[in-house]
Amino acid sequence: MAIASFGILSAVTLMAVGAIYTRGLAEGGVRHFLSTTDPTVLDTQILVQNRPLGPADYGQLRGKVADIVQDNINHMVRETHRFGRTPDDWPLTRGPLGPRPLLGAPVGRPFFLTGFQEHSLLLKGRWPSANPVAVQGYLELETVVGADTAHLMNWPLGTQISVFPFRGEPLERVVLTVVGVADAIDRQDEYWLSNLTYFGVQTINGEQLLVPFYVTEDAFFQGLGGKYPAVVGDFGWFLYLDTSVVTASTVDGTIDSIARLEIDINRNIPRTLVLTGLDNTLERYKRQLTLARVPIYLFTGLVVFLILYFLALVIGLLSRYRSEEAGLLRSRGGSIAQVGGILVASEGVVTLISIIVGPFIALAIVRLLLLRTIDPVGVEGTVNVGISADMFVMGAVGGLLSLVVLAGYGVGRAKLGVAAALSNRARPPTVPLLQRYYVDLLVLAGLGILWWQISGRGGFISRDLASGTLEVNPSLLFGPILVLLAASFLILRFLPFLMRFLAWGGSRVSPAWASFSLVRVARDPLSHGSLVIILMLAAALGVFGASFQSTLARSQEEQALFRQGGDLVVGGRGFTPTIQATVAAATGVEHSTPVGKDTVTLLDVLPRRSAALFSFEPTAMAETAWFRDAFAGRSLQDLLTPLSEDEHSGPISALDPVAGVPIPADAEHLGVWVDVFDLESGVINLGLNLWARLRDDTGRYRNIRLGNLFDPTETFSAASSASGDETISDTPSLTAGPGSSGEPGIFDPGPGWIFLEVPLYGRGISASTTSPRPRLGLVGFYFTKRAIFAVPPGSIVLDNVTVRGSLLNEAGNVPGTIIENFNDPGPEPGPWNALANQADEPDIVEYDESAGLRGEGGLKFSWTSPLVESNRGMQLPAGHQILPAVGSLQFQPGQVVRFRDSKHVIPVVIRNVSRFFPTASTSLPFLLVDRDDYVEYIDRLPQGKLEQPRQIWVTPAEGWDRQDVVTSINDATSGFTWVRDRDRAVSLAGRNPLAGGGWNGLTIVSISAIVVAIILTLAIHSVVAVHTGRVDLSVVRALGFSRAQTIFSLTLDRVLVAALGIGAGSAIGIWLGRWVLGYLDITTAGQQVIPPMIVDVKGWLVALILASLVAATLLSLLLAVYWVMRLHVAQVLRSAE
Repeated sequence: MAIASFGILSAVTLMAVGAIYTRGLAEGGVRHFLSTTDPTVLDTQILVQNRPLGPADYGQLRGKVADIVQDNINHMVRETHRFGRTPDDWPLTRGPLGPRPLLGAPVGRPFFLTGFQEHSLLLKGRWPSANPVAVQGYLELETVVGADTAHLMNWPLGTQISVFPFRGEPLERVVLTVVGVADAIDRQDEYWLSNLTYFGVQTINGEQLLVPFYVTEDAFFQGLGGKYPAVVGDFGWFLYLDTSVVTASTVDGTIDSIARLEIDINRNIPRTLVLTGLDNTLERYKRQLTLARVPIYLFTGLVVFLILYFLALVIGLLSRYRSEEAGLLRSRGGSIAQVGGILVASEGVVTLISIIVGPFIALAIVRLLLLRTIDPVGVEGTVNVGISADMFVMGAVGGLLSLVVLAGYGVGRAKLGVAAALSNRARPPTVPLLQRYYVDLLVLAGLGILWWQISGRGGFISRDLASGTLEVNPSLLFGPILVLLAASFLILRFLPFLMRFLAWGGSRVSPAWASFSLVRVARDPLSHGSLVIILMLAAALGVFGASFQSTLARSQEEQALFRQGGDLVVGGRGFTPTIQATVAAATGVEHSTPVGKDTVTLLDVLPRRSAALFSFEPTAMAETAWFRDAFAGRSLQDLLTPLSEDEHSGPISALDPVAGVPIPADAEHLGVWVDVFDLESGVINLGLNLWARLRDDTGRYRNIRLGNLFDPTETFSAASSASGDETISDTPSLTAGPGSSGEPGIFDPGPGWIFLEVPLYGRGISASTTSPRPRLGLVGFYFTKRAIFAVPPGSIVLDNVTVRGSLLNEAGNVPGTIIENFNDPGPEPGPWNALANQADEPDIVEYDESAGLRGEGGLKFSWTSPLVESNRGMQLPAGHQILPAVGSLQFQPGQVVRFRDSKHVIPVVIRNVSRFFPTASTSLPFLLVDRDDYVEYIDRLPQGKLEQPRQIWVTPAEGWDRQDVVTSINDATSGFTWVRDRDRAVSLAGRNPLAGGGWNGLTIVSISAIVVAIILTLAIHSVVAVHTGRVDLSVVRALGFSRAQTIFSLTLDRVLVAALGIGAGSAIGIWLGRWVLGYLDITTAGQQVIPPMIVDVKGWLVALILASLVAATLLSLLLAVYWVMRLHVAQVLRSAE
């Protein structure tokens, strides 16, 4: 009875523990989610657009909003602030009397915001007064502007600005007097809701400037609202929420409250917006909770299944020990129902008591042991869980399942009479009842159906396409249980054959004691098979338990590492090279690399598909980025090595800082001969401009327009150039050009040749009248066109790049110095290359020995695809002619890929491929390039301008405190950046209760219950086996077995059972863990987890569990030896039946 009571109470308690523990995870999870989410995301903003500025209308509006908030989310509102602002179409001008400015002028927007003065630092002056001055056509207000605004607009204190509220009344104005300059006290304060536009000039549609002016609320309504009550503006409410009132049980209600708030606001107040991330955060929490419950229910279900089998096995063993009692009752006239009722009555009472007591024991276990392992962010101490109905319901389920098992064995015992009981003891059945009716095959069929369903649905969880919610089919959770049940049935079906074979072989080759042990096992395979099964179940659950929690926790941490990318990630709006150097030189920084992330369009492979482009410094990236070698089959350093080790073919070298065809320092004009004989304009006279790209020794680039190849005498405005760099343009000169020997003179160059020449520095500027200039180098020629029509296929030839300058003449040189061999620079600095373009056929640059001036060699540029887009041409590459890159698996090594960003076409060659790269989305292919090479390549392009990177990845120096390094970076960058720490991200992920954090307690408690059950089972089996086999043991002792031989016989029995059970269970546990965890490798969005989950088995826990099973086996062996040694052989033989 005590053993049965333990089993029933264990089943009830474990089921209740699962319910309470899941509730604890839910409470900890909601606190963790809300505490790790930026409060500005959770707070609520209500924006009312196009409302009159009049105080009367605003009073009614304010009352409506307050009532709606009161009815829906007032219990969560911690603080409220309000704002109002005028329209964004009031043009401004400096001074109180200036005329209304023209269209496109900056606009001013007065605003009020409650709490603004308390959260702002007054840098100069004072706060504005609330006493507006209103006269006919004139309203005067005092204002405070932001420090950035005052600096950009050059407005000292006392400056007066006029804004004009009406287009049709140019004399009506509001004069704003600047009486103070302010800035935010703490830019990260929740009060600002991540919006600091109050202190700086903004832009409208990226063009028109918008200037905010702070005024007091009273001045806003008494002045602006009182004078212009019909003018419409915007009003808003900032609702700062206390999310600590949200619990797991109120999540659904909170989501409904947010939805009702939005519905009521939109229904009662037109043109309104309700902005909050609280509802989305809670929905994400609910999906994560669903994901978390699945492995917990799976594991708890498997443990309860083992406990139920423990009950069945123990009751079965005890029924063999007490089978005479049931037979005696039947022989005295008791019916099956009566005898079964007597046998089950005591267990029923125990079940009822367990259902009442078990949930309270479970609550104590959870509070004292398990909740201590849950450490979510935002909870001081332990999560609070109390008494609830779910723990009694789940406990009752466990109790009823136990009662069903006991009732089944009770009725089975009640069917046996005395004769049947003695017969079973003399000849134990070798085939279980379930196999006689092929129930095991039915279980296998059910397993096959569930397997098919699980595979078809892609796991235990599916995502509803309409609502986006995660759904769990409870029937699929029985899949792992059926796996273990099917394995048990297979053991019972094939174990007798194995035992008979071993007994047959042992009788021929083994000593008598071994043969006797094998024969006993073969004679009673069900009893020993039951032990093999429970050991198999225990080992399988031990291995599974040692893998599922650690695997899920590791996966969550690696997801955080993947999202983080670098060791320390410094972010901001854009990091100039100066800021990059400042971060690299910050105290405690060992490695750093700027990381550019751009979206580009592929032109070759996967044409017109977007791809992610990452640019960085490869050596530093290999040191700072988290990377799993399995992503690429090699380490990150080996993966990125080709980016920095490929040979450069361009002109940059340590001895040639100019990097291009050198232009004499005293040159003032640059010219070139162009053969346009094969250039066709088509049916329409097109304009095709030839430009030269120059680089100086400081690294700056600029473009100069040489002329229109179809009309060389055409004038051109530099302002129309599409280039983003410094551009110098003038009317080009068309002359006969210099002689090839440098002698002045006129000659006939032949048909098609023209000479284009422009000043290098603008008209009227000579080298003698200017300060020393940087050395220049010619790095490229390119074309632009201003017509929508394409230029037909053709070619041009360039020859004799010529420079002129007054100081060149003074030095004794003749006018027009030809730069020798510009068209064939040689191996250093390298050949000319055609710019990559979007056409299917590439352009060609070649040295033609007969195409040049006077029949000598010239540089020929030809194109077979019409010139549709601008910026076709040639360049001297700065480094790689084609940039080496690492790509995703959509690419292949050796493949040349072209991609286009907003302005450029860049070719890359794939050197290595990787399945994943940190922070790269799997929805897009990705490319990785060396940023230095990429920047230099872009700089050489006609519109060579690249956005500054917005992140810098940093590795702290060894031995430095990470927080000290973060502080030094913030200090070095004046606090205009944010820094994310990898260790903190991993810590937050590890503390997430819904992602494996804190599940060790449940695993250890469950495994402890399993080990206790195994010890009791093996101990009971030892006692029952000795009792039922006492005659056989006494006979072999009488026939001459020594005590050692008897012990050896018992040892072989236990070793064989333990080896089969533990070995099979370990293998099944490993497979079961991989199978189940493979279907839990999904996100809350129903997508595959990135990076993929790796099964992580805790070796120490597996070793502890297996050692416990071995120790339990040895304990049962010692107990069996003890009872065998206590047998009185003569007495047993005299009383044997």
